[in-house]
Amino acid sequence: MVAAHPRWSFCAFHDTHLGGAGTGVWNNRMLLDEALPLTRALAERIGSEGHAFALLLGDVTERGDQPGFQALAEALAPLPFPVYPAVGNHDAVHPESRAWLRTALQPPGPSQGLIYYDFVHQGLYFALLDCVWQLPDGSREPDYKPTRAGQGMAVPDDLIDWLDAGLRQHATLPAVVCLHFPLLPVRDSKQARGAKDAGPLGNRDDLLAVLDRHPNVRAVLAAHMHLAQVERRRDVVHATGAALVEWPHVYRRFDVFADRVRVTTHTVADEATRVRSLIPGHEWAAGDADEQAFEILLGFSKQ
Repeated sequence: MVAAHPRWSFCAFHDTHLGGAGTGVWNNRMLLDEALPLTRALAERIGSEGHAFALLLGDVTERGDQPGFQALAEALAPLPFPVYPAVGNHDAVHPESRAWLRTALQPPGPSQGLIYYDFVHQGLYFALLDCVWQLPDGSREPDYKPTRAGQGMAVPDDLIDWLDAGLRQHATLPAVVCLHFPLLPVRDSKQARGAKDAGPLGNRDDLLAVLDRHPNVRAVLAAHMHLAQVERRRDVVHATGAALVEWPHVYRRFDVFADRVRVTTHTVADEATRVRSLIPGHEWAAGDADEQAFEILLGFSKQ
């Protein structure tokens, strides 16, 4: 029987796209002019919920520029707990982008270069990964090269090795791996209804191979697609979340019990904002009922 009250909680949000202008379209309308008030509304909501921390899973900014990161720092300043970021493709644009993100949120880990780190909180191990641009010739760059066509993203090999070592070192603890890019594609049934797949992580098979070696991995939390999708692969929950900047304007709450994590989804936008963003017929971006509320089981067979 699950206890009536969780031991503790955290939350996750992403795709805030601060610093943009106008209205873009992905799966729904991206209200870039309203990104800052939406992020402020989020901070007010989650700041009152007593979380231990928040995970910010990338695409913090629209352009990867200093004003976007400064807006993030201003919007999240009232929070009484730390925010742990992962870098998204929109955050790795300029050579200085990661430095600006460090100034805004002061994440753990190296003081320069890629942003990656891990930590343990009340018996759960978390690892957050960075991504770099991958060019058609296989070479990789930390920031965007506008003159180079066909750029995707990948997790650097040394970060995959770092993750492998961290999972091995914390083999007795349930583990949650966090990054901007999902490791599984948008489901065919969602694409048939009009969902866009923003493209796979270039070396996701290498990451999946590492996860397959570690039974303590319980979940992979990701963003990027601007839609909710929850898949289970080899007993690991792969949970991709919907965006903050476009309908349904949500974050996820993770209530941690002794043997499981109960996940629920919550919007921060008022009805008028949701109407402006929603493209009629694209309600599927919020996910099915079992993608808006689900559980992550923490038990695993120790090797």
